[in-house]
Amino acid sequence: MPIPPCVVRVRLVRGRRKVLGLWLPVVLLWPVIAALAALAFVVAVPLSLVLGPSGRGRAVLRSVPCLLRLLAATRGLEVDLVDGDRETSIRCS
Repeated sequence: MPIPPCVVRVRLVRGRRKVLGLWLPVVLLWPVIAALAALAFVVAVPLSLVLGPSGRGRAVLRSVPCLLRLLAATRGLEVDLVDGDRETSIRCS
């Protein structure tokens, strides 16, 4: 299973001068994300049993792992925005 990003780096540059450089440790949020995922799974199981006869139960049950995979897929994401003399850079690693 892919690992979610550990650090998000944000860099803001205006002209040739760096205005802001942040390192955000996302790894500290992993326990919170795990607790929210467990809570979502606890809610999804009874909901899937209720929606099972209509055919939507399987989709509800699959949504929690899909959201976790989506979060893990942000590792390696790079966003560079340039507007005139302003530059914004976001890196997830």
